[in-house]
Amino acid sequence: MTEPLVSIIMPAYKAEKLIPEALACVKAQTYKNWELIVVEDASNDATEAIVNEFVIEVGEDRVQYIRHEYNQGVSGVRNTAINQAKGEYLAFLDYDDLWKAYHLETAVNTLQKTGGDIVYSTVEMFQDGTDKIIGIWGPSQKDVDEFPASLLGRNYIASNVVVMKSSIPEKVGYFEINLKAAEDLDYWLRIAEAGFKFVYIPGVYGSYRKKQSSSLTSQAAMVAEYHAMVIRKHWYSPILSQKTRQEAALLYHLKAAKFNLKNNPLKAAEFLLWIMVLNPQGFLLKLFNLLKGK
Repeated sequence: MTEPLVSIIMPAYKAEKLIPEALACVKAQTYKNWELIVVEDASNDATEAIVNEFVIEVGEDRVQYIRHEYNQGVSGVRNTAINQAKGEYLAFLDYDDLWKAYHLETAVNTLQKTGGDIVYSTVEMFQDGTDKIIGIWGPSQKDVDEFPASLLGRNYIASNVVVMKSSIPEKVGYFEINLKAAEDLDYWLRIAEAGFKFVYIPGVYGSYRKKQSSSLTSQAAMVAEYHAMVIRKHWYSPILSQKTRQEAALLYHLKAAKFNLKNNPLKAAEFLLWIMVLNPQGFLLKLFNLLKGK
């Protein structure tokens, strides 16, 4: 029996230093029926040459290289690759992340055995430059039991360990290009709202590279802002209770307000106003506890 084809979606941006590791872990997969689609997002380095060398190793029929002429962000890149995919399944791997050798084999077997539509696992986070393991990222049993509501508190589904049926985008569409962060959370919620079955695979099947940054506060502010935006976007979701939505709205709008308070007080006020609209009781309780010193 022929193994189903898996289309590997690999966004790349200024990727020349790190993409060789990602390509090596693709080649090392115990599951062999895959195609790789690398989309370079308007950067201009040695990435194409490195991919061409990989083509010589694995065969030109297994790899596509596409280059955007202007930068479209990770959502646009993934969407381009999805449009070119021929596989029954889609697997996501950014150029700076890694897979365990048995990732694809385990994911495909799980999809076939469980009748699931999309599977995910846990990733280990490692420090860029030192390769030191600094933690893991994945769901607790409670998170799995309370899915999808638990996603609003913490997006524990890392995109680089997601494998899903290629028929999913045909029904739910593509990644939202207007989201600069939390685009994956938005997509998982849309997939869940469409009624597709998620399956969690216990264990660590991928590695996420944690890069050093001189602008951690601004990045955290952006992440909080876009999480808040996603929560508002899904405010009338039939799969999320009012309590779940209100708690998440309070959490992320307060975070966004806090991060912007010093440098952009007007934006901070905007997020506080959103809380008054979405969860006035929660806001007043938070303010009361703050005044009491709790």
